[in-house]
Amino acid sequence: MKHLIYVFLLVFTVISCDSSGIHRIKVTDDAGETNDELIDDTDAGNSGDTGNTGNSGNSGDTGDTGDTGNTGNSGNSGDTGDTGDTGNTGNSGDTGNTGNTGNTGNSGNSGDTGDTGDTGNSGNTGNSGNTGNTGNTGDTGNTGGCISDCKNLGEKKCSNDFSAVEECMVSIDGCSYWTMNEGCNPDYTCILYAGVDPVCVTTVRDPVSESTTGNSEKKDVYKGNEFTCTHNATIKSFELYLDLAWSMGDTTITFVIFEKLGADITNIFQKQISADNDNVSAKYYSTGDISVNIDSGKNYVLGAMWNQNARYYYVRSTGQVVNFGSVIQALGKENLSGVPTSLDPSPAYSFRMAVTSILR
Repeated sequence: MKHLIYVFLLVFTVISCDSSGIHRIKVTDDAGETNDELIDDTDAGNSGDTGNTGNSGNSGDTGDTGDTGNTGNSGNSGDTGDTGDTGNTGNSGDTGNTGNTGNTGNSGNSGDTGDTGDTGNSGNTGNSGNTGNTGNTGDTGNTGGCISDCKNLGEKKCSNDFSAVEECMVSIDGCSYWTMNEGCNPDYTCILYAGVDPVCVTTVRDPVSESTTGNSEKKDVYKGNEFTCTHNATIKSFELYLDLAWSMGDTTITFVIFEKLGADITNIFQKQISADNDNVSAKYYSTGDISVNIDSGKNYVLGAMWNQNARYYYVRSTGQVVNFGSVIQALGKENLSGVPTSLDPSPAYSFRMAVTSILR
């Protein structure tokens, strides 16, 4: 029994485990001294190496896959401090773990959030705003090298030769061009009606007071009709219905257009012709081709004077509508030696004539 107690005192075996794993096995004799031949390679002091798990923080460096924030990886040089872990035999080496504060350099990775600034490159999608240039109806031709020649879609105008109405339309290439919307018929021309809408128009001949009820023969007189103008127009010709067979020799006919404001008149056109009186009957005598612009909102008097006895025709009627406006009244002047400077009205009457005009 004595020998057994001695054996237990001689050999005392201790095995321990903690959160760091299996520690070395210590065999002591009765003097309490350690037998180094049985010591495990793991040093209990190396539990400081658990600080190296901080190096696993370097896995945060994988966050360094961000941009120049990788300079934060220079904090890994702090990991070289882990070589200090070899000094972990003194856990003061764990201060090397303060090198892990270098890992806080990984907070430099927050600089990687600057890389999110690269999302600002998504601002390059603003370049898609260039597609907005297509809104410019292709002015710059950004849509593919084309160049637009108009901007306001749906806008209309007359073609350069006035033979058609054109509209601003988008083409298949993305640009916008003046495109024919309506071709004018032969003898028609395009105008901006009322200065706004382009329309195809043609010259219009309006007979005035064609069904007369009265007539008279006189010479050295001026007879004409006053018109109110409701559309801009061009007078292309006008004619007075006369019978010159009441005199011998040629008759000089002087056509005159006056602009009338109240009682005041202004001569804006004058043309003289000579007509043969022999073997003629009543007919229209014309100015021939002329071009006299008249403006909407104004009144004009169209008529003629003659120097030989001639018959003229009239009717008790006013208000007839013509291409550019309507008839107001007859006006005239007698016993003339030249173009009149004033005219006398004949309300409720109008003289027989014809006016050819085109809107403008």
